[in-house]
Amino acid sequence: MAALIPLVLKISIVSLVFALGLRTTWNDVTYLFHRPRQLARSLLSMNIAMPVAAAAIILGLSLRPPISSMLLALSLSPTPPLLPNKATKSGGGGSYAVSLLVAAALCSILIAPVAVELMERLFRTPLHLSPLAVAMVLLPLVVVPLFVGIIIRRVVGELAEVLSRWLSRVATVALLLSIVVVYAANWRGMANLIGLGTVIALALFCCAGIAIGHLLGGPEPGDRTVLALATSSRHPGLAVAICLVNFPEQKGVLPVALIYLLVSAVSWVPYVACRKRQGAISEIGL
Repeated sequence: MAALIPLVLKISIVSLVFALGLRTTWNDVTYLFHRPRQLARSLLSMNIAMPVAAAAIILGLSLRPPISSMLLALSLSPTPPLLPNKATKSGGGGSYAVSLLVAAALCSILIAPVAVELMERLFRTPLHLSPLAVAMVLLPLVVVPLFVGIIIRRVVGELAEVLSRWLSRVATVALLLSIVVVYAANWRGMANLIGLGTVIALALFCCAGIAIGHLLGGPEPGDRTVLALATSSRHPGLAVAICLVNFPEQKGVLPVALIYLLVSAVSWVPYVACRKRQGAISEIGL
């Protein structure tokens, strides 16, 4: 049973991305690539500003492994594949969110290994991450199912919307159940790591991501929301993979990643509520 959970998690994520592709157009995917300034701001926010913020938090709080290792790995990871759904529900632009998901995944294949080398020099710790290792995580979980969904949409037409809705519902239920099992299996490790320093460090990381993304999001309110969530929300699977490659002796990275998911979810609540309220106020002209 325990061995099936990671497989169910992967299938659920792939299914959700595939369902996203069924309601996505090619124009959505290429949206950001036709806006080089916005693309540059997005990559600056996620791939440069966030690693700098993570390094400042690690050094400022004198964090020790596995918390420091996970913060470092999270800052080098792209946005997770569930971002478009979350950003759209929070008032963000769907085309920008989808295009950012693709751009972040593709660029991370080259950017993440370079960033790891820079962090190696900063912390004077041997680090390594190959582009192939990043591609092996992101391509099958993000890029391939998204593009397959787009292709099938062109073939089946309006039926794709119906398939997307049903597949999203089933995959969401499976994902939530799998997450519950993962948390139940790792609660002891999480309990041992949940201390004031751990929560403060992760909360600072999330809040820094929201602030950086909001500031660099540009003039459009929806774009600010998308980039704030994307910068704060990082791919926990790739972060754990980075830690396992570089710190195989550290056993607490998965519990830290699980705590991060909880802290990040809580940190988004006031920001998303504020953005929705501002959107409602602007709509009525106040």
